[in-house]
Amino acid sequence: MRVMQVTSARGWGGADHQVCTLADGLAKRMNSLVLAPPGCQILARLSAAVQGVPLALGNGFRPSAILPFVRLVRQKKIDIIDFHSSHAHNFALLVRRLLPRVKFVVHRHNLYRPSGGWLGNYKYLHSGIDRFICVSQAVHEVLLGYGVAPQRAVLVLGAVPRPSYDDAARQPQRLKIFATYRLNPDLPLIGTVANLLEHRKGYDTLLQALRLLKADGVPVQAIFCGQGPDRARLEDRCRDFNLHENVRFAGFVADIYGLLTAVDVFCLPSRDEALGLAVQEAAHAGCCIIATAVGGIPEMVTHGHSGLLSEVGNARELAVNLSRVLTTKSVRQRLASNGHRDIAQKFPLHTMIDTTAQVYEGLLRA
Repeated sequence: MRVMQVTSARGWGGADHQVCTLADGLAKRMNSLVLAPPGCQILARLSAAVQGVPLALGNGFRPSAILPFVRLVRQKKIDIIDFHSSHAHNFALLVRRLLPRVKFVVHRHNLYRPSGGWLGNYKYLHSGIDRFICVSQAVHEVLLGYGVAPQRAVLVLGAVPRPSYDDAARQPQRLKIFATYRLNPDLPLIGTVANLLEHRKGYDTLLQALRLLKADGVPVQAIFCGQGPDRARLEDRCRDFNLHENVRFAGFVADIYGLLTAVDVFCLPSRDEALGLAVQEAAHAGCCIIATAVGGIPEMVTHGHSGLLSEVGNARELAVNLSRVLTTKSVRQRLASNGHRDIAQKFPLHTMIDTTAQVYEGLLRA
């Protein structure tokens, strides 16, 4: 079987991590390719077992990409194409008729309800897409609610690799991170990993919560990992809230597990999240999880057992949850231990790889 993963994304987020992880896992049992924009992080991070092909799809309606794409698919004798972004989904519809023997799959990585009208109906209800793969139950419910037939929408829970670093190196790495970013090693560290999109990722709520904690006399220090268009605005907000000495902006971090060794409390205050693979990364690294009860996050975190969840946009509730784990080490450690175990048991990487392969094999047998 020959499978090609396709994305139009140029950055590095949860969906992009999933493309790399999936392609690498599938390479052990089938011919695995990835098509992505030239110079993007995905192509740089692929293993030697996966062939990376640079091709920009734009917003998906780029006629000049059609012939190179179709030529590549035919030359490589691709059996399955898995499209991983909204623009890649658009492109799938553009080339569907030119590749009638190839099976088309769309990996759904976001929680947005499909837009109505002819375009939404064509993208999601048209028979040209053979299967939709949903990375969480929340995404699955959105597609079924829109009218996608149950036999066309398959649930395959997203997962990430567990860290490979040696636990013996954890403390030196932690001290290195604290020194690099001028943090206090005697205080718990709050960390978050996401694109710097203030409203969507809930950074406004997190900064308000940190301001409330500081006003209540709770010592706080936090590190924001990621890049995005709202960084300058967030830095201004930190100054406005008198948090400029409490918050560090790390930018893009290649070795995220290395940085998470220094994080005690991982906070993801998103307003929407299809799944939230950063939560899994943080749990694997032994962090205590504080997040919002939105999308696929409650599928990973049980409130009071493996983390603490708050209402979207509720800064006071988020502050209360953060205060509880920052000021009580035993609670923090218990939640972190339970979260580490639950994620390992419920979201094993091999299950995601095996189930995805079964979806592909089933399409070829149909």
